[in-house]
Amino acid sequence: MKHLHVKVYCLFLTSSLVLPCFLIGQSVNPAQIPGLEQQLAATTDAASQAAICNDLSVAWSKKDPGRSLEYADKAFDLAKTARSGKEMVKALNLRGDAYVRKNDDASAERAYNDALERLKSLDDPELKGRTLHNFGKLAQRAHNLERAKSYYEQAVAIRERIGDKSGLSSTLQNLGVLYSDLSDLNKSNEYYNKALALRQELGDKGGVATVAGNMATNFLRLGNFKEAENLARIAIPVQEEMSNMAGLGTAYGTLATAVMRQANPKDALPYFQKAIDSFRAAGNQGLADETTLTMCKPLADLGRYEEANKTILSLLEAHPEGASPNFYLNAYFGMAQLKAYQKLHAEELEWEQKAMKYATDDVKRSEIMTDMAGAYVGLKQYDLALKTTTEALNLAQKAGAKGAEEMALFQQAEALYYLDRFDEALQVLEKEIEINKKYNIQSNVVRYQTLKSKILTAQLKKKR
Repeated sequence: MKHLHVKVYCLFLTSSLVLPCFLIGQSVNPAQIPGLEQQLAATTDAASQAAICNDLSVAWSKKDPGRSLEYADKAFDLAKTARSGKEMVKALNLRGDAYVRKNDDASAERAYNDALERLKSLDDPELKGRTLHNFGKLAQRAHNLERAKSYYEQAVAIRERIGDKSGLSSTLQNLGVLYSDLSDLNKSNEYYNKALALRQELGDKGGVATVAGNMATNFLRLGNFKEAENLARIAIPVQEEMSNMAGLGTAYGTLATAVMRQANPKDALPYFQKAIDSFRAAGNQGLADETTLTMCKPLADLGRYEEANKTILSLLEAHPEGASPNFYLNAYFGMAQLKAYQKLHAEELEWEQKAMKYATDDVKRSEIMTDMAGAYVGLKQYDLALKTTTEALNLAQKAGAKGAEEMALFQQAEALYYLDRFDEALQVLEKEIEINKKYNIQSNVVRYQTLKSKILTAQLKKKR
């Protein structure tokens, strides 16, 4: 019997692109730098100069962390001269933010600790909320998620109490990222929805685009591809208006993946190319390469195997081993899927085993194991296929990843079918179709109907 192999999409654009928010409650942007520098030159009061330098530190933060740090240090010295405790604490937080952007977390922690110490003698809840948020950010970067959650929750309580909507939206957004890292995607979306409402209320277009993009990523992982597409289409025009090429690349990549997963590989290809071009324009060749890997999936769907194979091998050759674990996860998994399309299941397993070494969360492990189960079916090792896909299903359910769960259920039903356990296979398929309908996973309807037809036919023959 012909093997109905599950083809899992690669998660090249569904992780590691969502980052904690750094600027808290600040509205200054790089376009204001010339005007602020003129104000600074015309001001002689040390306290006023400190405030302007803090604004300049914010304005430079995304453009040049080094200049941002220079102005934060200057603001601190001026505030110290003026004995302005508030501007000193602001400067210390901005100093820490600059060090974070320079990937010097130890220096950032010292700056935030200094700020927290000075807040003991300064009654300023807004700055305390900001500093606690920043400690959460550092803990999140260090993957100490429970500690990060504690800091964020303290910051939320303060910011809600004082009505700091801008700061609150940033902390809620970071909690969304945190729960996404914990694979609690529904909880993550709860925080993103709250953050999105605040960003919209504040008229923060960039914030709206970022949160919408983060939510789209979650919906991809949950298997709700239509909702992911809708959110990506919200983010794209805003990122274009802001000339945020990195954000634009992420939004186009999400849109491409969502369209591809709705059984439209041909329509997805132009969006993948726009994502690649945007990442290159932003100077991020790493994300451009990962997106190129993702684009190999629709190429394979369209039967362009040789083109996809050459693309993956070329990218692997260009990347030294160990340079980027995420890249190797995606490259190996992508090559495994390509072998699956060509029914080269022994080779497929070899690539999947390589990919598994780089899988860092249960969603990725589940998807790789589901594909491995499909390979075992192709090799007629049905007991091993059932064992593997059951493990994959458990991981997906634990992570709350409905897309991964749906694929694991289908593969489990297929393994049961080949083991002549038809009643069990139909029960599993019914669970799958419930998720399929709820999350609009259109691309899997045909394979579901095909397998169900085969099971019913086999049942009838057995009865006869």
